[in-house]
Amino acid sequence: MGTFLPARLLAHGRELGLDQEAFRACLQDGQVQEKIRKDIRKGMERSVKGTPSFIIDGRLITVNQRYMVFREAIEEALNRAK
Repeated sequence: MGTFLPARLLAHGRELGLDQEAFRACLQDGQVQEKIRKDIRKGMERSVKGTPSFIIDGRLITVNQRYMVFREAIEEALNRAK
């Protein structure tokens, strides 16, 4: 794969007030790029289609969920872990 430097990430960094040169250098680092690719692959394997998305004990929960959905997923995961 080529260099991973999507304009959206750079724009988000700019909005957050990050040092653009340092952020760009970080994104160009091969190890960082591999971590990003790995996270993207994992998300695709789990049908993640947007952010933020959460996977709690294998259960995909997307952004437009109520607090109770998260609470139930966490409680179920904790009960299975006992």
